[in-house]
Amino acid sequence: MTRIDVGGGGSRMRDRSGVNAISEQRDFEGGSASAAARRLWEALCRARNEQQPLSQAHLEDAVFGFYQPRARPLADAIVAEDTDPDARGRAAELGLARAVLRWKTEDPEGFERFLRAYITSELRNTEHRRPVGAFAGGACGYSAGSGQSTPEQ
Repeated sequence: MTRIDVGGGGSRMRDRSGVNAISEQRDFEGGSASAAARRLWEALCRARNEQQPLSQAHLEDAVFGFYQPRARPLADAIVAEDTDPDARGRAAELGLARAVLRWKTEDPEGFERFLRAYITSELRNTEHRRPVGAFAGGACGYSAGSGQSTPEQ
């Protein structure tokens, strides 16, 4: 078991197949959060380089949890208030997951910009998947069950 001090209140220890424990503190205001982020990314990069899949998975979860409180506010800031809040939440989490998996450096500097780009992409994808016009109510020009198209009126 190893201890990681994430600042501002100590550390926690947990036996997770040798993965360092991460504090529950999610303070993004001070330098301690920056130091904690750096330690998380360093540990994750080390697990990736040493090809330790279980440690890597646990650390990816820890990084996801560390940044999760920032993901939703980023999504809310990117799109207008009148968009579906559930869709914004899903886009924020999916964007965060993809950003964590694709960030390859130990240095967390710039990760929030990277995260913002992934969340923006997911929000755009959400908009493209949303039904519009005649498709919204299920009326898409086909009669139910016949396999034949019906003329639009």
